Amino acid sequence: MIEKVKKLAEKYREQLVYLFIGGITTVIGFTVYELLVFFGLDVVISNIISWIFAVTWAYFGNKIIVFRDKVKQPGKVAFQIFKFISSRVFTLVVESLLIWFGYEKIGISKYLVKIPVAIFVVILNYITGKLLVFVNSKPSGSSEPVSGNDKEE
Repeated sequence: MIEKVKKLAEKYREQLVYLFIGGITTVIGFTVYELLVFFGLDVVISNIISWIFAVTWAYFGNKIIVFRDKVKQPGKVAFQIFKFISSRVFTLVVESLLIWFGYEKIGISKYLVKIPVAIFVVILNYITGKLLVFVNSKPSGSSEPVSGNDKEE
């Protein structure tokens, strides 16, 4: 039984670690959001500010812990950060629109509206991180990068 759990954990390490890092990211986002809303800031502005805090943590957590990315060349890192921020801006727009729609048009509590939206955004962020941002990261269980990230071009 323990061996089966270990094998499953190894097989799905990336997704499990992503959920853990994403959980921390979500807690950061929710905490900042809730504090700002509590102090009277608009829900959309609160969401944008909380996003800045969360996305900063998420980049480093995803790069280092989830995808074990080895890209170190300044130009490549800069482009990677650009892609990461761009993908997160896209999901921020989606998230903000869904929060606005849920709160303003449907009437869901400004606190509760963020929960289902956050779940959707976590999934969307994993997909964009995996397919667009950290595409040259080594596969789970591998000790080598896929496309020579450690070499200078």
